[in-house]
Amino acid sequence: MMISLANYGDCTGCCFGKICNKYLFSNPLTELVSALDRKRIIKKGERLYKIGEPVNHVMALRSGVVKLVNNQGSIQNLLMPGQLINGDSLHAGYHMSTAVATTDVSICTLEYNKLYGLGQITSEFTTYMFELLSRSVAENQRMISVLTYKEMHSRVYAFLALLIVRLQDNGETPTLFQLPITLKEMASLLGSSTPTLSRVFTKLCEEGGMVFDKKTLEIKDINVLMPFIDVLQVNPGSHN
Repeated sequence: MMISLANYGDCTGCCFGKICNKYLFSNPLTELVSALDRKRIIKKGERLYKIGEPVNHVMALRSGVVKLVNNQGSIQNLLMPGQLINGDSLHAGYHMSTAVATTDVSICTLEYNKLYGLGQITSEFTTYMFELLSRSVAENQRMISVLTYKEMHSRVYAFLALLIVRLQDNGETPTLFQLPITLKEMASLLGSSTPTLSRVFTKLCEEGGMVFDKKTLEIKDINVLMPFIDVLQVNPGSHN
């Protein structure tokens, strides 16, 4: 079955899931209800925010895919459902990158200036926020781990493994899915040129582990990615 990375994600996999289950669905907390904006839709190509804008909300990606872009237009990261979108900017108070929807996306937002007050009402909320931010750090470390592979074919394998791990985190076991970005965008993210990346994909397909057609990827032999998947699942910061 084809999995579109643009069309999955729910409250169960959302990084706000524990907070909403505890203080919105089970026992609604008035302060949280007023601070939370749920299922806000952003159309493909639209910006969620741009570099330098103040951080007014903590954002959770419910569905769709978001790319983070620097001032030079290079992609720094790719975010998928379940992830915190702007966790890397909270310490600065302003956004460190521009976030663009690569598909139609659905997000939930919490007002940043309400977080302290919510933490004073219940200590559990503070614990949830620490867990959320820790998860965001771990996800960023996974992306860094992908980029530290020296050989491009290993870097591509690691990136595909990362997509699969993120899908598995949301309860999917994919073998056939559509990539959420173009080869040009992927080359930008992985520090390559488009022709070089295209040649790598051709070689990987010739080796028999996968079939790639435009943006559709079919994993024929998951074993070729298992060493990379194991590294990302066990220790996302190291592949020595």
